[in-house]
Amino acid sequence: MLRKYFQIATAMPAGALLLGSPVPSAQAQADLPLGRSQTVANLTSGDNAPSFQTLHVNPEIGSDTADGLEAAPLRTVTRALEVAPPNTVIVLAPGRYTQGTGEVFPLQLKPGVTIQGTPGSSDRTAIIEGGGSFTSPTRSQQNATIIAADRAGLAQIAVSNPDGYGLWIEATSPTILESAFVGNRQTGIYVAGGSPRVQGSYFSGNQVAGVIVFGVSSANIHQNIFDGTGDAIRVLDGATPEIVGNRITNNDASLVLI
Repeated sequence: MLRKYFQIATAMPAGALLLGSPVPSAQAQADLPLGRSQTVANLTSGDNAPSFQTLHVNPEIGSDTADGLEAAPLRTVTRALEVAPPNTVIVLAPGRYTQGTGEVFPLQLKPGVTIQGTPGSSDRTAIIEGGGSFTSPTRSQQNATIIAADRAGLAQIAVSNPDGYGLWIEATSPTILESAFVGNRQTGIYVAGGSPRVQGSYFSGNQVAGVIVFGVSSANIHQNIFDGTGDAIRVLDGATPEIVGNRITNNDASLVLI
């Protein structure tokens, strides 16, 4: 079942997000009004961001004792996050990143660090699949694949959690671009406060909702696709997200305000 969702997700536009890389044309299949893809400087620290360094990860040929160069990649995102300083881009090779390949869930993002899939790829993607328990300060015990951090970024990856939430955002303001949240048992992205930016991403097969925004949050939800994903967007408890230019089809409900 997941294979179907990931094949759909690969039609998303995939631009070069590394600082200084050329920006290829967007993939026409998704027909998303994204314009030019953006640089990592815009993802995490603004237009005047300092130079970024990169760490490469490959679950098939990498080693967590390697130095993270393109020719000597790390094996796990877990290890890359442990050693990455601010202003780092963790570049994921195509493939699946699971507990079986050494990942420890939930993955905890770090401020100023971006996780990015392969730029310009239209036929494969980096898939982070799995989940782990953690304690939310406001929502008690939960299960998630990734926990966000302030000024962190995700770009051009797929996230799936058969046991819980894909990305959990709490009182932080990360940026999520051109990613896919598919086959999550709960919700693709759960926002419990903060002002994240979610743009150009794809939500399908999430049982409860594509995105839930809860509490004191002014999330920006722009130009995404919600297709067959429970409720597309659910807004709870006085949250005030900005919802603009999304394509919403074949869901249980489009926009739910509670």
